[in-house]
Amino acid sequence: MGKNVLIYLHGENATGCEYDNFKFLNMDMICPTAPIRGGINSWILYDNNDNPTDKSINNMTKQIINIIKKYDKKKVFLGGSSQGAALAMHVYGLYCSQYGELGGFIGCRSDRLYKDTNVSKITNILSPIIFYCGGKDYWDKNDNESITIKKCQKNYIKFLKRQNSGLNTSLVIISDANHNQMGKIEYNCIKNYFKI
Repeated sequence: MGKNVLIYLHGENATGCEYDNFKFLNMDMICPTAPIRGGINSWILYDNNDNPTDKSINNMTKQIINIIKKYDKKKVFLGGSSQGAALAMHVYGLYCSQYGELGGFIGCRSDRLYKDTNVSKITNILSPIIFYCGGKDYWDKNDNESITIKKCQKNYIKFLKRQNSGLNTSLVIISDANHNQMGKIEYNCIKNYFKI
């Protein structure tokens, strides 16, 4: 029957090697490393207004799709952490729209999705799309847990559902976790997602 494959993109200023000790029965985890940009590993280049550039999104999207194509798409899950989660969701929407549904999506840690991410053409809407975020993963200095939850709901669930109301999306908040603590919790989030 073959194993599931989780292609998982790390956050900014990290590497895929950070997940080398993530071992799962009946699932392989593929963790590529982003190129070095400005002295750090980063999937995306940003303009002077801190907006991701279309060129860098498009280039990395093509590279991730080439990785996906090496596997049976029905057994491929896509995910990521922080900046990697935003890129992975962008790739997920594009791939599912053009080539057919993947197994599902898992995102950990808060980061804004790209405005051009499009899930409107996904037709098989049963695949689970789950975001795990820390209640103390504040986006701005004046945030609190209530504000963080509202921002995550708006940026993930409402953003995606506005495009495609039938998607199987959900948000899980880990109350006491900030951005860094969520990194330590990722293993358990992945286990919970796959129920392993």
